Amino acid sequence: MMGTLPTVFWIGFAALWVLVLLHTLVLLEVVRRLGRVNPGLNDPIAQDRLPTGTGAPTFTSRDLRSGEQFASTSLVGRALSLVFVGPRCSGCTALAQELSGPAKPTEPMAMVCVGSAPDCAEFSRRYPFTFPLLLDESGELAQEYKVRTTPTVVQIDRDWNILRYGTPQQLQG
Repeated sequence: MMGTLPTVFWIGFAALWVLVLLHTLVLLEVVRRLGRVNPGLNDPIAQDRLPTGTGAPTFTSRDLRSGEQFASTSLVGRALSLVFVGPRCSGCTALAQELSGPAKPTEPMAMVCVGSAPDCAEFSRRYPFTFPLLLDESGELAQEYKVRTTPTVVQIDRDWNILRYGTPQQLQG
């Protein structure tokens, strides 16, 4: 009887540590999926972006504010932030309210509305932007820039190369 107690103790002790280890692994996976530890490390969206320093795709699109065609080639030589939004995205609505408010952006910017023409036109009417609001009804422009979620900001340098990607919160400051 005396010899079985240490064996039971060590088996229980080992089982407890196995449970602690499993619990830790599950918790780490949950935290990783939430993007709190090493964001972008295993993020297929981040890995699929256009590399920093590569040429940004040129495009033409209809400006919903003026109704005219907007050509990105007219901006070569100027830095620009392209802000991709969806007309039914709550984060995009909050961003639109901020950008159309009294503290208007000072840097050159164009907003790309990825959605149907009627939805994007309504989005345009709701917010008095001072910069172009471009229609991407087919999603082709978002695909060219490898934008998968909204809102996403793509910053482009003066030489029309990709500077960086991120959410508006990530790129503030």
